[in-house]
Amino acid sequence: MRNWSPNKIRQALAGLKSPIFSLSAIDRCYGLSAGACRQALIRPHRKAEAAIAKTLNVKPSLIWPNRYLPSGERLSPIPTAYYNGSAASVECQKSKAA
Repeated sequence: MRNWSPNKIRQALAGLKSPIFSLSAIDRCYGLSAGACRQALIRPHRKAEAAIAKTLNVKPSLIWPNRYLPSGERLSPIPTAYYNGSAASVECQKSKAA
C-alpha cells in the first residue's frame, strides 16, 4: 500500500467542512509546534500523524502504511526511503554534484 498523498490528506480535511480542521489548527489544538502537521505530510512525525489521523477519525497506519507495521505499530526508526526529500536522496544529490 502507498501512503496517502499530501493532497489527499488536505482534501479529506477540507471535506470536514470546517476551518477548525486546517493543518495549522490541528497543530494548535494538539499543542504541536507550528508546521508539525504540514511536515508530517512529507516526513515522519509521530505526534502530528496521530493528530491528523484522530481528526480524520482513522488510524495513522491507514494514512501512512509505509510508516507502520500491519499490526498498527509504528516502525522505529522509519527507513529513510520513506522520507520525501530524505537524507539518503540528499546524499545521493551531493555525490552526483561532486
